[in-house]
Amino acid sequence: MTTRQKIEGWIQEKIEALRSKGVTEADMQEEAFEELLTDNISARHFSEFRSDPELQKEILGAMLKHASPEYCANSLPSCVPRAMRTALL
Repeated sequence: MTTRQKIEGWIQEKIEALRSKGVTEADMQEEAFEELLTDNISARHFSEFRSDPELQKEILGAMLKHASPEYCANSLPSCVPRAMRTALL
């Protein structure tokens, strides 16, 4: 299983769990849904994330690809090297 498949599996697992609790497609279109999903997955798989450099690279790469310059300058976690933050500005 690739790192991407692992992440996609976590996402599908969480979406299915939320659907079983009554979350609808309309709920999933809400602006806050993605953040909720990300926070839940991050909390649940934090120890695995911390121990797997390839997983860290994949997740941080995705974050950085979609992050605004303001987010990169002010909000990225301290685990993201300064050089990566600076390169995005």
